[in-house]
Amino acid sequence: MKRIFTIIVLVTLILELSAQSRQLQVEMTPTVNDAAIWAFADNDGVARTYGVQGFSNGTDGVGVFGNGQTGVFAQGGGFGVFASGTFRAGSFTGNLEYTGMLIGPSSDEKLKTFIKNETSYLSIVNQMSIRKYKYKTNEYPTLNLSERVQHGLVAQELEKIMPELVFQSKTVSMPTEDKSSSDNLEYKSINYLGLLPVAIASIQELSEIVKLQSAEIEKLKEEMLLLKK
Repeated sequence: MKRIFTIIVLVTLILELSAQSRQLQVEMTPTVNDAAIWAFADNDGVARTYGVQGFSNGTDGVGVFGNGQTGVFAQGGGFGVFASGTFRAGSFTGNLEYTGMLIGPSSDEKLKTFIKNETSYLSIVNQMSIRKYKYKTNEYPTLNLSERVQHGLVAQELEKIMPELVFQSKTVSMPTEDKSSSDNLEYKSINYLGLLPVAIASIQELSEIVKLQSAEIEKLKEEMLLLKK
């Protein structure tokens, strides 16, 4: 009983010190594969355990923050990282690279309520303007925008044609970053994957047009042969 009381007192003191300092700092001399904080959960038979769990209820809080050559490294047999958010599940500033397949968005019939199809996707595609451009990398350095020449659509222009493919986005300010013009920036983004079905439908329409024109050409050829005879 005395030992339990001692543990409770120690935990209370640690919590009070943590609340006063608002920060826990771990300093160490690193060697190969060292970790400043290492957590391991091995509870057989328990439905869900957490190696590390972070939570922040501040107006601009961060539950878990990683910074370094590799900010956060995650590996799992099922999911390396699982994220859920009411606005966005994830936000990335910079190139997104992967070696496997990009799976999604969800396309199961049971998840959908079907709406009447457009009469002509080809006419919609013909209204789109492909632009050649470069990003303003100097004005927005923390966004890590590509310096290469880009080919694509302008969100404001596409919004007039297919508003369902345009979204309002905003930057996420990292705790260690200096304030810049990129912080708390709102901008428009495009769901380019959503354009794939539109492109497929347009190709199908073009294919039907080619078939009809081919049939008309064959008919004209037959008529020409008859006239020659």
